[in-house]
Amino acid sequence: MNYKTLLALVLFYGFSVPMVAQPWNVFLPTDRTPDFYDYQQAFEKYWAPFDIRDGFYLNEHGEWQKAFGYNQFKRWEYEWEAKINPATGDFPQINNLAVYRHQTDIMALASADRQHSNGIWTSMGPANSPGGYSGLGRINCVAFHPSDDEVIYAGTPAGGLWKTTNHGVDWFPLSDQLPTLGVSNLVILEDNGVETIYLSTGDKDAQNTWSIGVLKSTDGGFTWYTTGLQFNTADNIIITQLLADPDNPQRIFAATNVALFVTTDGGNSWHPITSSGVWDLQLHPFDSQILYVATRGGQVFKSDDGGLIWTMVLEVPGGTYTKLGVSPAAPDRVYAVMGNDANGLMGVYRSDDSGQTFNLVYNQKNLLGWECSGNDTGGQAFYDLVISPDPLDADNVFVGGVNTWQSADGGQNFTLVTHWYETCQGTAANVHADKHAIVWHPRTHALYEGNDGGLSVSYNNGINYNFLSSGMEISQLYDVSCSSSNSDFLLTGLQDNGSKGYYFGIWRDVLGGDGMLCYVLPSNDSLQLACRPNGSVYGSDVLWADGGNWLTASIPGGQPNGAWVTPYLPDPTIDTTIYVGYHELYRSVALGYVWEQLTQFGGDLLKTLAIAPSNNQVIYTGTDNILYASIDRGVTWNIITGTLPVESGIITGITVKYDDPATLWVTMGGYNATRVFESNDGGLTWVDISQGLPAIPASHIIQNHQNTTTTELYVAMDVGIYVRLGNNPWLPYFEGLPNVPVKRFDIYYDNANPENSRLRAATYGRGLWESPLYGGGVSIAERFDAHYRIGPNPAGTTLYITFLNEGPHQLALIDMLGRQVFQSRVTTPNYSLDLSALPPGYYNLSLTDSQGLRSSRTIVHQ
Repeated sequence: MNYKTLLALVLFYGFSVPMVAQPWNVFLPTDRTPDFYDYQQAFEKYWAPFDIRDGFYLNEHGEWQKAFGYNQFKRWEYEWEAKINPATGDFPQINNLAVYRHQTDIMALASADRQHSNGIWTSMGPANSPGGYSGLGRINCVAFHPSDDEVIYAGTPAGGLWKTTNHGVDWFPLSDQLPTLGVSNLVILEDNGVETIYLSTGDKDAQNTWSIGVLKSTDGGFTWYTTGLQFNTADNIIITQLLADPDNPQRIFAATNVALFVTTDGGNSWHPITSSGVWDLQLHPFDSQILYVATRGGQVFKSDDGGLIWTMVLEVPGGTYTKLGVSPAAPDRVYAVMGNDANGLMGVYRSDDSGQTFNLVYNQKNLLGWECSGNDTGGQAFYDLVISPDPLDADNVFVGGVNTWQSADGGQNFTLVTHWYETCQGTAANVHADKHAIVWHPRTHALYEGNDGGLSVSYNNGINYNFLSSGMEISQLYDVSCSSSNSDFLLTGLQDNGSKGYYFGIWRDVLGGDGMLCYVLPSNDSLQLACRPNGSVYGSDVLWADGGNWLTASIPGGQPNGAWVTPYLPDPTIDTTIYVGYHELYRSVALGYVWEQLTQFGGDLLKTLAIAPSNNQVIYTGTDNILYASIDRGVTWNIITGTLPVESGIITGITVKYDDPATLWVTMGGYNATRVFESNDGGLTWVDISQGLPAIPASHIIQNHQNTTTTELYVAMDVGIYVRLGNNPWLPYFEGLPNVPVKRFDIYYDNANPENSRLRAATYGRGLWESPLYGGGVSIAERFDAHYRIGPNPAGTTLYITFLNEGPHQLALIDMLGRQVFQSRVTTPNYSLDLSALPPGYYNLSLTDSQGLRSSRTIVHQ
C-alpha cells in the first residue's frame, strides 16, 4: 500500500515531529515541508530571549519557571542530529529492518568463521530503584494477561518489551533482537492458554524512533513476525494507539499519524479507514462498531459503522492534543482531555450520549502543569497526556500529565494525587513525572501508571503507589565512567533519571534530572564529576556511597547554554583541572570554581573534546562540522577538519592514541559507509578506516591501552559494537548484546590481571553492559551481582553458578512463555546447571538466598 500521499500532507503540517503544537511553531516555514534545521531554528528563535538553565528560566516575577517542552525537544534533537543528512537537513531514508538484517548477516559469517571472539556481553543494570522521584526509564504502555493476574507486560521507548510472571518480582525482556526496541502499544490475547501479542513499534510520545509497523507473536513473545502493516523509517510514522475488538480478536485497529488502519484477519492485511492522522482511539465498551478518535488539533470524531462514515462531534478553537477515555460502567459516556496552545489544560470534556454532544466539565486548575496548586500555566500535552475512567465507576476518573489528578464526580472537580518531586505537604504521593499510561487491571481493579521513571501501581485508588519496575534494565544511558582502581565502582548518566553510581554491587541515585557525561577521577575515587543538560557540571569531594554532597561548579560568566550533552573532561595529567566546551572552551584548575577562557572561535556549540593522555598540551575539540587542535594547552588553535566528510555526517566523537598525541580517531554520524577516520599527524591528513562497518551512525571510539603489541579499537554504533586490531577490517563484537544504540564506552583496567579488564558500554535503552576485552579471558565466573557469579553468558550446554553468600539458595529457570522449566534447592557454593535438554532462547534465572534476597538475570542459551 502506498502511504506517500497521506504522508506528504502529514509531514507538511509537522505532525510527525514532536512539540509542534507549541508557540515556536509559528517560526516554521509554511511554503514547504520543514526539515530538521527548520525545526531546530524555529525552536532556538523562540527560546533565544530566555536564559535557559537546566530547563528553567526566570519569569517576569523573578521566579524560576519550567521551560515547557525544552528538554523533550533537546532529547529529540540530540537523537536525530547524528542521523540526518547535514547538507540538507533531511531525515534518513533508511529502514531499521534492513540495517538489522545486514548486522545479523555479518554476525552469522563471523560466527561461522569462529576465528575471533564476538564478545560476551552481560547486563550490569541499573535494575533497581526506590521509585518516587527516582526511576529507571520510561514506560510507554502496560497490558495484562487475559486470565493470569500475575502476568504483566510493559513496553518501553527504547528498551523493548518486558514481561513478569510474578507481578513485578522478576522481569525479563522479550524483544532484545527485534529490529527496533521502541514499543508504543500492546494488545494481549489468549488462544488455548498461550498469549498472542500485537506490538506497535516506535516511540509514540518522543519520536526518538519511528515505527516499522505492527509485529505479532503467537507464542507469548518467544518468536515474532511482521504483519501486513509495515513502514520504512523514512516514512516518519508513529503508531499512537493499538486496540482489539473485544468481540472479534481478528479485528485490530492501529491509529497512526497518517491514518487509522484496521485488520480483520489477525494482521495479515490492513486498510485505512480515515484519510488523516489520529492521536487517540477508543471503542464503545459494548458496541465495537462505534469508534471515537481524537486529533492533535482539538477535534473528536465518531463513527457508528466501524469507520465507514465519520462525524465531527467536538471541535475546540485553540485546542491541541486530545486523549479519550471510556468506561463500561457508563458505556455511553466519553471523556476527552485536551491541551491548549501552551500545552497546558484547555479543558476536560464529557459526553453522556455516546459522543453525540460534548460539554466542558472542567478547566479551573491546570491539570497538565508542574505545580501542586495547579495554578501554573503551560504543560507537556504533546508528550505526556492520558485520561482513564474507572471501569467500575465512571465518575472516578484520572488525568495524567506531568502529575496525576483524580476526579470522583465525573470530572467536575479534581484533586492532585501524585506529584513529580514532592508530596505537596502530604496531600499527594511522590511518583515520577510524565505520565504515558494509566491503566486499570480488568480483574484486580489495581491502577497501573507508566511514566518516565518506570511502572507504578496503586491498590487503593491512587492514595499510595508501589514501584514495580525494579528488575527492568531499560535505562537510556548517555555515559559511563569507571574507577581506575575498583572494578565495582562506576558512574553513569541517564535520560530523565539522573546520574547513578554503582558501588560494590549496589546502584545508588547520585544526582537528579537528566544525567549526562560523568567521570570518576583517576587520582581518587572520592572525586567525581556529573553533569546535567547544557553544561551544568557538578562535583563531589566525598564518596557519594558514604553520603557525600554534590556541589555545582559555576558556569563561566556570561556563557549561554552548552550542547544538550556538553563535552567536558578532567585533564589526564592533573585531574582536578577540568575543561568544558560551550561556544568556547574553558578551563578550571579548581574543579569549576574559577574559569579561564581558552578560545575565540565565535562559532557553533562545541560537541566533542579530547586531550592526549600522553601529553596534556595537546587538545582537540570541535563542533558538528569543524575540528580544532591546540599543541600548546589552548594558547593557539588550528582548524584540522580537512577531508573529513562533514557534509554527509556530523562529528560525534574524538579519541587520542594512548601513547601518541598526534594519532587520533574521529567517529561520524549519518548513514554512509565512511564512519571512522584516523590521523597520524595531528589532523593534517585523514584516512578512512571504516572497512567492515555498516553504513550507520557511529557515536564513540575507544582504545584498549593494555594491548601494547597492536592498536585495539572499539567503536559504538547505532546498532552494535565493532573491534579493530591493527590495520585489519572491523569485526562485530556484540554477542549477547540487545539490538540497541550504544552511546559511550569506558574500560575498567585490571593492571594486576589484564584478563579481568572489562569493556563497559552505555546503551540508550537497555542500561549498562560489559564484556571481556577482545584478547581477555572469558571466565566461567562472569559478573552477576554482589551475591552471585555466573558464566558463561551466552551459555552453551552448562551454566556455572558461584554463590558468594553462605546458606541454601533456591534456583528457578523460567522460559519466554513464563513457564518454570527448572527449580532446585542448592546448598553448595558452586553449582553446574545442565541446559542441554532445553531449546535455545532466552531464560530468566531467579536466585533467592536464605534471607529472601532475590536476584534475577536474563540467560541466553545457545
